[in-house]
Amino acid sequence: MAIKKPQVLSSPSSPVQVPADIPGMAAAQMLNEMKAEVSPEAAPLWNFVLGHARRIALAVVLIIAAILGAAGWKWHSQNQAQEAKMELGRISAMADPAARYAALQSFAAKAPAEISRAVSLELASTAVALERWDDAAQAYGRIAREDDGGELSPLAVTAWLNRIDLLLRQGKAGDALGEMEGVLPRVPAAVRPLALTLLGAAAEQAGDRARAVSAYEEFIKTLPPTDSAQAGYYKARIAALK
Repeated sequence: MAIKKPQVLSSPSSPVQVPADIPGMAAAQMLNEMKAEVSPEAAPLWNFVLGHARRIALAVVLIIAAILGAAGWKWHSQNQAQEAKMELGRISAMADPAARYAALQSFAAKAPAEISRAVSLELASTAVALERWDDAAQAYGRIAREDDGGELSPLAVTAWLNRIDLLLRQGKAGDALGEMEGVLPRVPAAVRPLALTLLGAAAEQAGDRARAVSAYEEFIKTLPPTDSAQAGYYKARIAALK
């Protein structure tokens, strides 16, 4: 007996059409859900963020790039300063003062600002060793002038006093006196007595006896009652100047 072909009871159902933009639909659904959760008060800000999303993202990227650039520059500067300190140490260890001074002069032209005072201080001390009084005085002056306004730092005070002493050694008493008059109001109280004696010496050499007397008299007032030796010496100096 022949086998009959089974009759199709119903036509096969059509395959389900899956939307091509599933990710877009999901994003839209998520966006709608987020919008639904935004309070009415925050809606203007939300709309602004949506409308300027690209610009905001670009601004954030630029800010991050700026931060990274600043950090990189800081690292580079610190690395350069460290290398410069090592180079300064190597030059300072040179035994020959003349060779050391020449190397310091060359190095000072390219040294970073962070160690400029250290370079000037080494130049000054090396110039003194070579008895180059004018060069040493100039180097001490550069150190002292880095203090702008207010009370002088201990390093600046030391530089100024050394500079005045060097000017006096060169017979530039007038210059020394003028600089001491300008510096004295900024000298710390602890160093003022020493500054007064140096001012008196500058005034004496410059021929200004009255100013020398007033400086020595003010110095005597700073001495403790037990220090009769210094008081007696400067009283004798005052008597000789009057």
